[in-house]
Amino acid sequence: MRNVAQANGGMSVIAKKAHINRENLYRMLSKKGNPELKSVFNLLHAVGLEVSVEPRKVRRSKTARVGG
Repeated sequence: MRNVAQANGGMSVIAKKAHINRENLYRMLSKKGNPELKSVFNLLHAVGLEVSVEPRKVRRSKTARVGG
């Protein structure tokens, strides 16, 4: 995500668009970063991306598995 932010105007620009403090943006995109989900969504929105959730496609097998 750090590369995506850099490619979309730089950290300062993306921080403003995402309504995230620039220092916090660097911290959340570091290897030890642990961003809140809201911050991730704000960051994705700022770079023109979004997350979608879809049901998993279940493959049918000859032997039905219990609990899965």
